[in-house]
Amino acid sequence: MKQAKNGKDKKSNVLWLGIVSMLTDASSEMIAAVMPLFLANVLGASGFIIGLIEGIAKAAERLLSFLFGWYSDKIGKRKPVIAVGYLLSSLMKGAFAFTATWPEFLAARTIERTGKAIRDAPRDALLASSVGKTIEERRAGFALHRMLDTLGAILGPLIALLFVAALTVDFENTVRNLFIISLIPGLLGVIVILIFVKDVELRKPERNHKSIGQSFSLEYGDRFKRLLFSLAPFFLFAPPIAFIYLQASKVGLVLSGVITLSLIYSIFYLIGTSILNFISQKFNLKITKEQGIRFSLLLVAISFLLVFFVQLFEFQKSDNMLSFMIFGFALILYSIGMGMFEVESKSYISFLVKKKEMGGAFGAYQTVTGVMIIASGLVFGFLWDISPLLSFFISGFAALISFILLKAEVNQ
Repeated sequence: MKQAKNGKDKKSNVLWLGIVSMLTDASSEMIAAVMPLFLANVLGASGFIIGLIEGIAKAAERLLSFLFGWYSDKIGKRKPVIAVGYLLSSLMKGAFAFTATWPEFLAARTIERTGKAIRDAPRDALLASSVGKTIEERRAGFALHRMLDTLGAILGPLIALLFVAALTVDFENTVRNLFIISLIPGLLGVIVILIFVKDVELRKPERNHKSIGQSFSLEYGDRFKRLLFSLAPFFLFAPPIAFIYLQASKVGLVLSGVITLSLIYSIFYLIGTSILNFISQKFNLKITKEQGIRFSLLLVAISFLLVFFVQLFEFQKSDNMLSFMIFGFALILYSIGMGMFEVESKSYISFLVKKKEMGGAFGAYQTVTGVMIIASGLVFGFLWDISPLLSFFISGFAALISFILLKAEVNQ
């Protein structure tokens, strides 16, 4: 097992883990936009069923995070757990190609996301241990990792577009072949972990000696608990990205158009991951960890409310061009806001807990928010079947509540 012995070795982990995420996200985003279409058009799933699948999938990537985060704290090693998680995710993407019913797809999707649950908390802990202790250093480390991850999210749809253009088979066979092709970059990422990533092991006296029950009880301090409470409305009502792609198909976008939409999302998500780090360095501004996460929530809230107004215009048969422009602007704000939220929330958490408890804390965060996400998938899918207009209004309002709660928590 390779271990990081000096500062240079530690910093290289950020790059190599970023490359792993780039390859894995390329694999995921090759198929992300087509999965809801495959479910609806091939497997006959309704909006509620798609919401159920996405909710369970999102929850699966989080529900067991606390277990594997705690386990990596306990053994003082991150790399073996990370490698197993990435391998499981990669293999199960290929399994999508062989599903014949939506329950089979649900099972495969749940196992695939469980791989993400295994790897994410140990990986984030390893990243935090591989950079410095200031907010600027943590933000830069997580931003670089997320930038490379999102670069993969840009490459994935491009690969998918080339693949779709080269084939002359029907929709179903095209998508099934795409699932199989997505195996390749994912498995390459596993190889990079095994060869290049170096573990930052904790000596036995430094390891977390809490029981698994203590870890899941969220005993990481009052500020950690208040953060979870503040973010609860946002997570409970946030829409799965699948519904944006589904809505795009309903307004007339063909397969290549929906994939292009996911490409646009990834480009602006990439901007969101790095924009605060760029502003703070370029203009020598002090942007606190609290300000960063609050601003990301504000952008997401505005984007949801703009989508609400777009649907209102369309319902009233108003100016279609104006509606299209507002929707495009909303998508940009949403993409930037979500990219920013990913970086800022992880940077924030890394300052709330001790180094030896980071794996468990990141895992507990993923698990608790995962419970909220499964509820949001069901609720949003149910509301979507009734009224997409209402669903996005509630999502925007909930994000604003989280913004207000987080501001109040900071002032305590």
